[in-house]
Amino acid sequence: MDNYYDSTLKEIRKLISESKKIEALSMVEEELSMPYVPSEYKQEFERLRDSLVEKQMNHTPFFTSMEEIEVALFEDEAQKAKALLSLENMNLRPYIDDLIQLLRKDLDDFTKRMILMISMEQELSYKAFLTLNNQPYTIEISDLVDPFQSQHYIAVYQELKEMFESHDPSFLKLCQEVLNLLILQAYPFVDESISLDRVIEKTHHFLNQG
Repeated sequence: MDNYYDSTLKEIRKLISESKKIEALSMVEEELSMPYVPSEYKQEFERLRDSLVEKQMNHTPFFTSMEEIEVALFEDEAQKAKALLSLENMNLRPYIDDLIQLLRKDLDDFTKRMILMISMEQELSYKAFLTLNNQPYTIEISDLVDPFQSQHYIAVYQELKEMFESHDPSFLKLCQEVLNLLILQAYPFVDESISLDRVIEKTHHFLNQG
């Protein structure tokens, strides 16, 4: 059976093959943020990150203007990923009007959710008008909370820890990756159907593929 890092790389490559490069980049960045990653796996995560943001084709890793970011958000997955990384690295307070207009546009839902997340992380305050799952919403950014600090997330993760931490920590880490992705796919809302059993089922489904 694959170890944790092999399984994680397999999941990332599967996302890439399905053209879900933003989700793949999110997983890569999370792995690289860990205090310790074995050197051979760290090198592979870094290679995947560089490939996903097309650093080898661009001299600068980030866009430096909102105009460039907006154009990139409507291009391919690699350009979207680079645009979102650029937003994360910018001070967005001077660009609130631009963000409001961006969220009104016909962006894919995952990109909109990421813009909301970045706005929450930067503690911005504005009212967003957008559609998610073809439904219109008005969202006060100042009311948003970190989904990974929510009681629902903590409760599901605690159940996973109690079940797997002592005898299968590698599987626990993979379950956490799946849980994180499910939580992010629902943001800014809480999907109460995300449960211990659902996370385990999806994790096994991934491991049993190919």
